[in-house]
Amino acid sequence: MKKLLIALLIAIAAVAVITPKIMGSQYQKQLTDVVKTINATPPYHATIVKSKNGWFGSQTTLQIEVDLKKVDPELAHELKQSDFKSELTLQAHYGPVIMDKGFKLALFSFNGQIQGDDLRKSIKWDKNTPLFTLSGLQTLSGKLTFQDTIAPFTATLPSESKSNVIFSGYQGHGSWANHHLTYDSKLDHASIQDVSTLEVKGLSTTLNFDGDLKDLTSGGLKNSDMTIKMAALQVDPLFTAKGVVFQANSQLNGADQVGSLALKTNINQLNSQDENVSNFSMNVTLNQLNNQFFKDYVAFNQQLDPKNTTDRTQAMTQFMHDHIGEFFKTTPELVINNVKGTLPNGKFNAQFDGHLTVPHDKMTFEQLSQPDYWLANANVSTAINADKALVKDLAKFAIEDQLADNPNIHSLTTQEYNQLVSHQADVLIKQAMDQGAVVVKDGMYHLDVSVKKGKALLNGKPSALLDGQN
Repeated sequence: MKKLLIALLIAIAAVAVITPKIMGSQYQKQLTDVVKTINATPPYHATIVKSKNGWFGSQTTLQIEVDLKKVDPELAHELKQSDFKSELTLQAHYGPVIMDKGFKLALFSFNGQIQGDDLRKSIKWDKNTPLFTLSGLQTLSGKLTFQDTIAPFTATLPSESKSNVIFSGYQGHGSWANHHLTYDSKLDHASIQDVSTLEVKGLSTTLNFDGDLKDLTSGGLKNSDMTIKMAALQVDPLFTAKGVVFQANSQLNGADQVGSLALKTNINQLNSQDENVSNFSMNVTLNQLNNQFFKDYVAFNQQLDPKNTTDRTQAMTQFMHDHIGEFFKTTPELVINNVKGTLPNGKFNAQFDGHLTVPHDKMTFEQLSQPDYWLANANVSTAINADKALVKDLAKFAIEDQLADNPNIHSLTTQEYNQLVSHQADVLIKQAMDQGAVVVKDGMYHLDVSVKKGKALLNGKPSALLDGQN
């Protein structure tokens, strides 16, 4: 019995000694794969500048570089530097027994930091805190969990406007297992102030992605969904928004490389200088998308010089000329629905559905602007509903715009002017109803336009208005 126990203890000790070397090799391979993936994703670049490997762990220094000219040429000009460089130090511990922060059974764990001391001239944060931290652990089953943080900081950008930046700090965490990535993050507050103000409060993101590292960084559509929430967003003096939710979902059929993209927007309150909208929502879906078009677009865009805006614009226009047939090859469909909101004088809702009837891989760029082409080759339907008081306000706005250059208006009193505008708005609405452009449905003004098999209908009937445009 004693001999068996001794043999068992020797075997356990041997495993504990030999296994870390094997797991260390796996960690190094994964680290190398990550570096290769980063380097295949412009404008980012990573280089292993120092590595010290031991039996039970390692320490690696990565130089992380971002080409600011490719991210935003104007930002690079304002910051007076063409790239951003910093060193990330990674400390790894190899399993199966990890003792760095308590007892754990895992393949490996790691902790990384960007001290960022070279940035302290322009960015101010706690002197005892790294600017960026990254930590994680891969379990014996292969699941990778990780956390990352960015320290709170303030900064003054070296631009002409001397923009002031306030950043409350960022926290994220996620996992990767069986080719599925999840990631959640939050940011309490961030703002940039100069002649205008950009401010975000209560920002959170959620990401789900299916695929490997190569899929994650490759161009084109992916099987993923992302949600971005903001308690408040201010772009002063343009608008302020509260309760903002953006959702994006993309799907890709790997067999035929045809996918879809769905975007959803919800805003509880949107206030601007001209109008206030509450309970706004809009869903936009693109179906039957040719993934090859998007992959070609990303590859083409990456090779362009970001500093030359004129040449870049011309090149992208030429790309669209050359690849427009590729985009329409799979008969893409655009669906816009659940468009609704409440203005001070009423509610509105709308929807749209449009697609080509057959593949058009030979389509030319010029055909896009030809109404006859769309009438003959597309199925389109759109419906708009609005409260009567809201339509009256829109009609009054149109009349006021028409009267703005009329010199006789200045002789009218305010009461006379308002009466004239109201009367003319009623006339405009009546004309639209007499022509069949607008009907009353469920107590709201309603507009319905459809095009199918070359025939156009206005509110369900053939219309001289549409025929006149053919």
